[in-house]
Amino acid sequence: MLHPWPRSGADRVRHLIAWPADCESVTIEPVPAGAFVSVWRTSQPLQVIQCQALGPDVLYARFPSDRARDRALRRSAPRGRYCVSGREVVVDGLDSGFARLCQRLGGDLERAGAGQPRSRTTS
Repeated sequence: MLHPWPRSGADRVRHLIAWPADCESVTIEPVPAGAFVSVWRTSQPLQVIQCQALGPDVLYARFPSDRARDRALRRSAPRGRYCVSGREVVVDGLDSGFARLCQRLGGDLERAGAGQPRSRTTS
């Protein structure tokens, strides 16, 4: 099916994920208050993209600049793997396929505790 407009943001990420065959619905919801990323200052609301109510998920964030992204990652880094693609950060909560998602986003796969975020050109 042809999509009539370009996908962007969390919707684009949602459609790049190879969800499990038993995933009947995927939702995009605001990140709950008190999450570790609550201190991140983003240009769009922080969102969780999730398979059904308790299925695998990813967290999506888009920052106003590379500098804001790097500052947020230094202040409150994700605990596991995450993907940095331009001003976007996607945090892994999938059962599998996260490296492939990051590759499809054209991003860099990072791991918690791997040091400071690399400096990147402002987008």
